[in-house]
Amino acid sequence: AYVIGSLGGSADSVFVTVEHRGAITVTFDDGWRTTYTEAFPVMSEFGFPANVAVNPGVLEYSGYMDLSQLQELHEAGWSMVSHTMNHARLTELTAAEIDLELSAAKEFLDEHGFRGSDIFVVPYHAWDVRERNAVAQYHKVARGASARLFPTDSLVSWKPSLPYDLTGVEADSLPYTTAEGRDRLRALLQRTVDEGVFIDLFFHKMPPERVGALRETLAILDEYRDRVMPYHELYRESARMVW
Repeated sequence: AYVIGSLGGSADSVFVTVEHRGAITVTFDDGWRTTYTEAFPVMSEFGFPANVAVNPGVLEYSGYMDLSQLQELHEAGWSMVSHTMNHARLTELTAAEIDLELSAAKEFLDEHGFRGSDIFVVPYHAWDVRERNAVAQYHKVARGASARLFPTDSLVSWKPSLPYDLTGVEADSLPYTTAEGRDRLRALLQRTVDEGVFIDLFFHKMPPERVGALRETLAILDEYRDRVMPYHELYRESARMVW
């Protein structure tokens, strides 16, 4: 919003960012080719841009997207967020290896003009203080864990004061392929309104036989359309912020 205020003969203006109470994003981890061949057409039907957690080192490999497919998703409004260069388990690497995995992946995304390079998705949800500090050198935000759904969960409030504490909900854990699982999802999405939490609903491969279940899942997301955004819209830059 653009606000103009005046007092006597003085006036000033300011851009104000108004956050929704709660936020939802959809991510396809690892850059599998089925994200492009199976998920992208259905996401486009509903008008939902999503995120791809990209491992640039495996692009063009069998089963993975190529650069032209990532560029097409980018042009459709998707975010390309970092997932290390080679889907490395950070806790098993030396400090130098961690730095290379993080810096090379971000450099690739920036060189190709992809949105979302400041966002990081932690491979295998495996990190500790050392890895967290390394990630913070290159990224402003990180999704580091999968929310525990039962009996309690760890969904964080939106917008979290600690940007490296974002959690995700794995679609297969619901599971989204069943009516019961999709009912669980609807209950979680309602919490974005009631409690103002953040939900990153994330997928991996999208086999053709699951496209129907994805379409039914997106129909539920459509009920909360105003809160569904890709990462670069959730964490957009602003010239001046007022809270």
